[in-house]
Amino acid sequence: MQAESALQGVQQLHSSPLIGELVYLLKLSAFLRVKTIVETTGRERFEEFSRAVESINTHLGSIRNRLTLRKDEPNVNPCIKAAEASIDRLSSILRFCKTILSITSGVHNTTIDLSGVEASSLLCQGKLLREFAQTFNTLREKYPFWEVTREDVSYDDQLRDYIPSLQKVLETLDLIQLFRKVWSDTQVWNFVQQKFGEDALSYLQALAERPINEVFHDEKPLLCLFMHSVFKMNQTLLDKYAAIAIDEVQNLPYSLLLCIRRMAPQGCDIILMADPDQRTSLLGSDTAQVARLFGTTEYRLTRVYRSNPHILIAARALLNTQEPIVLVRREGLKPELYESPDENLATLAKHLLDTKGYTNVAIITKCLEDAKALGQRVNLPVVSEDKAEILRGAFIIPLSLCAGLEFDAVIVWNAADEQYAPDSEADKRKLYVASTRAMHQLIFHKYPKTPSTLVDALVGRQLVVQASV
Repeated sequence: MQAESALQGVQQLHSSPLIGELVYLLKLSAFLRVKTIVETTGRERFEEFSRAVESINTHLGSIRNRLTLRKDEPNVNPCIKAAEASIDRLSSILRFCKTILSITSGVHNTTIDLSGVEASSLLCQGKLLREFAQTFNTLREKYPFWEVTREDVSYDDQLRDYIPSLQKVLETLDLIQLFRKVWSDTQVWNFVQQKFGEDALSYLQALAERPINEVFHDEKPLLCLFMHSVFKMNQTLLDKYAAIAIDEVQNLPYSLLLCIRRMAPQGCDIILMADPDQRTSLLGSDTAQVARLFGTTEYRLTRVYRSNPHILIAARALLNTQEPIVLVRREGLKPELYESPDENLATLAKHLLDTKGYTNVAIITKCLEDAKALGQRVNLPVVSEDKAEILRGAFIIPLSLCAGLEFDAVIVWNAADEQYAPDSEADKRKLYVASTRAMHQLIFHKYPKTPSTLVDALVGRQLVVQASV
């Protein structure tokens, strides 16, 4: 992820609503592979196999029904349960066969039931009917005079000849290998190249070659969307929820939001919370696209309680935003511009803690690498991972870990042109986010005689005052 091209590829792919179309093309390619392998092994063999499974399932159901009449006899109930488990698995295999046959007929608006894949694997391993056969043999020894115990429950001969063809289909459906095989389909390749660019193409190539345990968190939605489009699962991780609330939506990849949308149960209420002005992630989503994805009803919150009015007015001036808000707080300190070497920052932060009674003072850097380097220079702790713990005292934190957090006082480190380019909308937004983390006091830091166009403009408009060193 450190390589610039990989980063661009991830951004292009996961932040675009076109990822839904890409997933559909990957699904079509996967189904084409299934169709090819079935036609190679012989479609008629799969049809015969389907009929054999149906016949065995019907026979097993008849045995189960007759055993149910004697369910109060010793050792009968375990056999009934084993029969029912086998019937469920055979029914899954039968649905699986019918889906595969429909795919070979060109039907694409379907999914392959994973329970059928799992049951078919058990059949290939000779484990599908083992428990039932064992419990039935126990009954046969105990009740040799029962008519039902004289039934033949050995189905190996009826199914053995179909196992090689079934195994070839199952090998094609290996979850991760299937993605790796279909991503480079010519149609998929051309679509990615035309719609997302060469960087995304290189990224997909690298993703397909990496071990699954080296797939990064932000990349996993693509794999999940692909699996969900190809396979029907009995339940998803989200099935049990009647409502889902998603905070900081503007910083989440579109692919992740699409993943949540598709895996949420029907009728689930999804509540989205976002401020597009506070987008800091490269993978963040466009709010208009997100609104279309979820079909949202929009509510805008305009009453501001947290930050003092001077901080908020100065921060909003960075974005030239005209959206009306109601400032509940009326008083507070004006933001300051503090010109100093790094060595004085720790003293400044501790001075604010001692004299103002603040709980915390955060020195915010633009990236984690800067935070770590600054921490070593000024001997202050660095927040390097996202934790729910309350942050106290003076510390350094990168902007990427500040989403949703608030601090009594904030020192924005090196708010100069070299860090926050005046012609970059993304940098203006990042400086805005860093500024609005402060509840009571905001200090912009820069080195002496270093140009800081954005902050200097605020000083010129008397929205920020020059601090006395």
